[in-house]
Amino acid sequence: MKRLTRAPNLITAQHWVNVLTTAGVPCELHNRYLNGAMGEIPADQYAPEIWITDGRDEALALRLLERARNGPDANARP
Repeated sequence: MKRLTRAPNLITAQHWVNVLTTAGVPCELHNRYLNGAMGEIPADQYAPEIWITDGRDEALALRLLERARNGPDANARP
């Protein structure tokens, strides 16, 4: 297991997990329920995190998340 990234919120994190899973990249969403501890623990401890099962998938996973963050390519043809 390798931490890939932190997400700004749970909705975004779940979207990213869906993107990766659909592309065949096994992953897990961690810190799903820690928002309730906001203010009790440091902010960097409760953010949702995406972890990939196999570190060899890291480059592909990062490319997929970059595409998910930026939306469809305006220059791409359907």
